[in-house]
Amino acid sequence: MTNGSILDTNVITKMLDKDPVAINMVKSIENLYTSIIVTGELYFAAANSTRREANFNIFREVLSCMEIIPIDDEACMSYAEIKLELKKKGKTNSG
Repeated sequence: MTNGSILDTNVITKMLDKDPVAINMVKSIENLYTSIIVTGELYFAAANSTRREANFNIFREVLSCMEIIPIDDEACMSYAEIKLELKKKGKTNSG
């Protein structure tokens, strides 16, 4: 992975909603990445919408412009440790 930014679901959906801040931020990034989890969230949103096929096509087009990062066991363990530390500090209210 070269220098760039990993986009989350919120940034991608704001960009698609034509949010100028999100659009300008994404335009300034040379290499775009997202995770397989974000891909699943976007596909769920499409599947749960009244415009399923149109939304699937939109999401596929957007995702084709970035590298999708797979999640492996090491990444999941890192997530668990970070979330546990945040919970101990009172910085998360879930799980």
